[in-house]
Amino acid sequence: MPTSPKATIAVIGGKKKIKKISDLTIEQLGVLIDEIVEQRLEEYLGDPDEGLKLRPEFVRKLKRSMTHPPKKRYTLQEIAARCGIKLEE
Repeated sequence: MPTSPKATIAVIGGKKKIKKISDLTIEQLGVLIDEIVEQRLEEYLGDPDEGLKLRPEFVRKLKRSMTHPPKKRYTLQEIAARCGIKLEE
């Protein structure tokens, strides 16, 4: 059974070692490179929101939205139609 790129990342993230890069498919190698680049950027740049606090007004609105759900919910299709976006089927 072929291994999916996501499964490869799970193995890499789980600290299991891959014996050879040559065992990866091009797609799996791309996913691995993306993960490594993302990790390095996070190490160098850090979390830009770290240490920031939410404004009290935002916290109040967030709590209200959680306790008082909207009267009408819209589907993705309805929102796309309103915005003139054609969704792929």
